[in-house]
Amino acid sequence: MRWKASWFVVLVMWAGSSAQAAGLWLQAGDRAVRDDLTLLMDEGVLRLPITTWPIPVADVRAAMSGVDPDAIGGSEALRAAFLRLGARVADRADAKEWLLRETSLSIGRAGLLRDDGTLARDEGELRSSGGTSNDRWGMTITAEKQFAPVDGHGLRFDGSDLTIRWGNWLFSANTMDRWYGPGEEGSLILSTNARPMPQLSLDRQVSTRSSLPILRWFGPWRFDAHVGVAESHRADLSNSRFMAMRLVFQPLPILELGISRSAQFCGQFEHLPGWPAPPPGQRPKCGLKQFRKTLVGNDNTAINGITFADQPGNQMAGFDARVTSPFQYLPVAVYAQLIGEDVSHTSTVPVPSKFLGLLGAEGWDYLASGSVVRARVEYSNTTCKFAEPSTVQGACAYRNSLFFAGYRYDFRNIGYSTDANSEFWMADVSVTRLSGERFGVKLRHGTFDKNLGGYDPYSSVTLAMSHYNSAEGYWSGQLLGQDLSLQLGWEHQQPDYPPHGQGAYGMLQWRKAL
Repeated sequence: MRWKASWFVVLVMWAGSSAQAAGLWLQAGDRAVRDDLTLLMDEGVLRLPITTWPIPVADVRAAMSGVDPDAIGGSEALRAAFLRLGARVADRADAKEWLLRETSLSIGRAGLLRDDGTLARDEGELRSSGGTSNDRWGMTITAEKQFAPVDGHGLRFDGSDLTIRWGNWLFSANTMDRWYGPGEEGSLILSTNARPMPQLSLDRQVSTRSSLPILRWFGPWRFDAHVGVAESHRADLSNSRFMAMRLVFQPLPILELGISRSAQFCGQFEHLPGWPAPPPGQRPKCGLKQFRKTLVGNDNTAINGITFADQPGNQMAGFDARVTSPFQYLPVAVYAQLIGEDVSHTSTVPVPSKFLGLLGAEGWDYLASGSVVRARVEYSNTTCKFAEPSTVQGACAYRNSLFFAGYRYDFRNIGYSTDANSEFWMADVSVTRLSGERFGVKLRHGTFDKNLGGYDPYSSVTLAMSHYNSAEGYWSGQLLGQDLSLQLGWEHQQPDYPPHGQGAYGMLQWRKAL
């Protein structure tokens, strides 16, 4: 253990002397940055798509470039949020130097469920990040030492990237978290619940309006696509590929629309002790033919005579929207996400069906002190055909006959943290002061595996139907000149199935920007 710790210190020192700068991305998971950006968008100060993360720093800079902070009307909180965001994306004079940029230490126990603001995944985490960037390329190396890893991997590089710019596009090899959709508690198709996979990605850097006659009506738009490699030693297919893509655009300043799609494909059967054996004599093919079928959506055994051996994988696709009130006296926004687990068998064109659903609303107001208060409520249902109670299908969401162990990476669901067949509510109230200090409370209530009706060995939150409640308080700010964040909560799961959502949980994080 002493040798491993020493090796990690050496690695951190190397990252600091030959790694990166501020970087080319605003990465998913920084709740304070996301709240500031959302407030500025909702109040019409900025205009750019904000429901796809990570967001290129250049996109935020371009949106802010024409705004004079002294001319921002309304509450002082708007100007404070603008200045905080500006400091976050500012081009540092030493950006081209290989320097250590940030280090952090997190200790505690995480709760059963993760959202975009959960501080860490394991009981102890030492993290160091550094690098360099310029107009053509950027590199970030983030090294993490996990002191009690659930999956046994004590050293990770989550959050690292090597990105090259070509015109208005960013090509990247990375291990960055991604988030698809307007949800605050989670995303039905791709969230930060699971760890990021090693991946290759293509992203539009600045969401400028298209000059083409029809496409210009779409307003600012962004496109994200990536292909990753999943883990080995799975109950179904090991070393499979994961592909996801998303197009998001703003035809109106108050409206943001998104189209998302993902696919698990390829891989090798690996019969693990204690798990069901794969179908005898069956081995899925993996090649250009299967990749083409995945791209065009021709991947279901019930369509066009595809056999089990020819089936390339498991896909999800759907739509989402976020609408902000156009009336200044009514500061609210509503959003929805529909993600299909299958394709329609009655259509000649592959279109999503058997939808999972997410609905949410949030409102904000300003206090006399200059602080901004934001309240949210979100409902999600991860059961196929959730809107048709008489036709609800239990063993459907986040799985198929090929990937029967589920839509997961390193034991956690890639989509919503409640996993499949769950109905869930979340309510949250937060306050952000002019100084950037942020605190709030969150309540959760839901039922896991509600419609499965039996034992579920593959769920990441329960083994059978269970009920869940939790209350959480959080705070982030400065204390004695140090940047600290704190999350404390109590959760109750009945019955108390593994991995045990029961009792007190909490996390304390110290961060130091360098």
